Amino acid sequence: YCPALTTLVLPSTVKEIGEYAFYGSVLASLGDDSLGNVTTIGKDAFTYTKLQSVKIAPNATIGDYAFYGCEDLATVENLDKAVKIGAYAFYKTAISSLDLANATYVGQYAFGYTNITSVSFNEKLTEIGDNPFVGCAIETYGKEVKKQFNGEDRYEMEYTYDINDTLKVIDGVLYQKIATGLELVSYPRANKATGYTVLEGTKRISASAFAGAPLQNVILASTLQSIGDKAFYQCESLNTVVFLSYKAPILEEEYDASHLTFYN
Repeated sequence: YCPALTTLVLPSTVKEIGEYAFYGSVLASLGDDSLGNVTTIGKDAFTYTKLQSVKIAPNATIGDYAFYGCEDLATVENLDKAVKIGAYAFYKTAISSLDLANATYVGQYAFGYTNITSVSFNEKLTEIGDNPFVGCAIETYGKEVKKQFNGEDRYEMEYTYDINDTLKVIDGVLYQKIATGLELVSYPRANKATGYTVLEGTKRISASAFAGAPLQNVILASTLQSIGDKAFYQCESLNTVVFLSYKAPILEEEYDASHLTFYN
């Protein structure tokens, strides 16, 4: 809460920014490469600042809410080299592209309500929180792959593939393996389909997983045990939900791992 603090230059010796360090200041610019050697950016470190661009260090850990509400932040250099990205880390920033080339963990709502329209994943990403891409105009989590046709290179979309042993994309929808089965993490909000059937074997739908999608009908898997908070928030066209199970899923207000063992 330093209302006059607009510019910050850090020496290259600084390796860590603590929690709430510049929270609520009007900080608009950092000296060249000021975060270039900072490997840990703490929780809420730059929340609600006026930053427009930052350069982070390779292999950096970015804490929960680190750049939350930085509505002018459009450029994050080396974001593709970050290792861990906390919950709400870039929520409601202005970033428009995302390559998670080095990330091993991405927290819930990490990139919520940004301008991101596509995401690239990597095989090292082993854990992901509740819908990190809520509110983003993503049409599919499918990827473009190069194939040969009559001796020529062509690019086609692949809508079903394994990212690794934990994460997978099925028909353009992002799922992750959990201890009891599958979790539907994120349905692409900009997908224009009017209906969707949740994959059998799915035990949980993450919080805000379908938020804002233009779906009219959804069929829930018979295996489903738990539906995350606000899973269908702002699905204004949704008029039919079919339950295939004999027991109604738990409707979460707050995630609790015991929800997934309730029926055992």
